[in-house]
Amino acid sequence: MRHPAIALGLVVSFLASPLFAQGKPDTPAEKDKPKAAPAAPAPPPTPARTKPAVVTVAEELASSVPKIDGTVVVAVGPLESDVKAPRAESLATLVAAQLAGRRGWSAPKKAEPIEGAIVRARRAAAVVYLKPRIERGRLLVTADVHPVPPTVWARVRNPSPGPVAHAFAEAPIDAEVRSHLEPVPLTAPLAVTRGQTFESHVIGLACGDLDRDGGLEIVSVSPELVSLLRIRDGKAAPQKARPWRELSPMDPTPLREPIASALVSSPLLDDPYTTRDVVVSITDRWRATRLDSALDLLAGYVGFAVPDGGSYSCTKLDAPTITGPLEACSDKTLERRRASVGGRYDAVAGASLVGADGKPYEIWAGREDGVVEIFDDAGHRAKLTPAGAQLAVGDLDQDGRPEILTSLDVERGATDAVVVYTWDRSAKAPAEQLRMPVAAGVQALAVCPPDGPGRSTFLVATPAEILVAK
Repeated sequence: MRHPAIALGLVVSFLASPLFAQGKPDTPAEKDKPKAAPAAPAPPPTPARTKPAVVTVAEELASSVPKIDGTVVVAVGPLESDVKAPRAESLATLVAAQLAGRRGWSAPKKAEPIEGAIVRARRAAAVVYLKPRIERGRLLVTADVHPVPPTVWARVRNPSPGPVAHAFAEAPIDAEVRSHLEPVPLTAPLAVTRGQTFESHVIGLACGDLDRDGGLEIVSVSPELVSLLRIRDGKAAPQKARPWRELSPMDPTPLREPIASALVSSPLLDDPYTTRDVVVSITDRWRATRLDSALDLLAGYVGFAVPDGGSYSCTKLDAPTITGPLEACSDKTLERRRASVGGRYDAVAGASLVGADGKPYEIWAGREDGVVEIFDDAGHRAKLTPAGAQLAVGDLDQDGRPEILTSLDVERGATDAVVVYTWDRSAKAPAEQLRMPVAAGVQALAVCPPDGPGRSTFLVATPAEILVAK
């Protein structure tokens, strides 16, 4: 549509073992203990920046496997995957090398069984054995610490000792991981699930695994409600809804056509397993609002929240468009990545993605006068025209090149469509890849994170339905 109504789119266990460094801190007498200074208040949680999946897993394992005295050898088993993996061994050894480098351990050159690794590490103190797998769009890795028998007789009695410590880490797959797997066909026919909505003016959408139960939730924003949805039996069933009147005062000068945003963010920098928060804004209201996974109010920010570097920043709406300088939404959120919104936009979108080379990058898009301006944090720019006022950005096929999703620049009531473009991050205009007709009109768009072996899901809000397309 032409009018501006847009969605933006460890488990650790340890057993006693002489491998692990032991120590008992000095315990001075009570009278000799200095009085402790009052503890400073803990800093508030802040949204996380995006890291490559392999780095996320390696860092989590490196911090979880306990200290081991002596030489350690890292080994890795064959990759298990629910999709074809032509470069399975390369991915397995990449994960192992990332872990080994963080702890100063010896990295493997190929996948091998644990028995072979223990033989190869006969002069080491321990083998840290990794078991990687790909399952439902996630990279999951377990790490087991196996002591190496110190003598010939010990090896005869127990050639393959069991693990004495265990750790686990996981992360959604990204383009670097996908480069080792079978490619996803971006232009394959879409499978669309329809859910009849209970309100007709949904103008903002977000998608993510908010409660970390393995399933994706949908967040919808209308001028009246912020809702948490599931698509069931042909209906967009609300799990919980919060009226805007409970979240923010009215803006005294709202726009004639309201603009909404909805973003999913992790509230902690160092915990990939924490539940997710939702940050929602609408030009009808004075404050952007941060909600937890149950839509309970956590914070309010004066202004309008926009995507910024894998997180969000805020801008003031002093004009009938989203424009002006960006600022941290509060002293408890991350610093801005960009100095300003970048233009005078009636639609904005952004994403934090990872290239096939494992390097993270940021991408933003905004529509001004019917032209979509696209730019990334490396200074690449392109334009797309004409385009409607519904935008979303993501990497649907996880190949490292971003997709730009737009509606058509048509009047309300005319046949609309979602058009998917791929941008090669050059000055060339993005290339159209597929088109999904939406006769009722597109009111909001959002791209979901990977949640399975194929193309990522995207969401479409129409006056009567929410469509889930994959």
